[in-house]
Amino acid sequence: IAHPLAHHFLRGYVDGDGHYGIVNDNGINRPVFTVCGNYETMKFIRTMLETNDTVTKNRKILTQDNVFTITYGAKSDVQAIVNYLYKDATVYLKRKFKVALFGLYGPNRTSLNENAALSSGDSNI
Repeated sequence: IAHPLAHHFLRGYVDGDGHYGIVNDNGINRPVFTVCGNYETMKFIRTMLETNDTVTKNRKILTQDNVFTITYGAKSDVQAIVNYLYKDATVYLKRKFKVALFGLYGPNRTSLNENAALSSGDSNI
């Protein structure tokens, strides 16, 4: 899990089976990150995120119709996940990255030059 390319693998997985969005919680919009797959993959991803980020520990893996999901809804967790997944990234789905930025920062941040946002070293991409 501590492999230097682990975040690139996880970003590719999230591009296929992950979701960034916005949840309205009592009139307050907050970002959300969800990833789905089989149980063993969700355990692996949860361990990866807990080892490499500052995310809520021991997140529950939920299941419905044999599809397993992990969801992070705290802005600090989603921000840490986005920072981890996109650091040093040169290959990624721009559409998904823009949705992640929109969820964290609103519509003005999605028009940023992605390369500048990623290489800026800003911990709040």
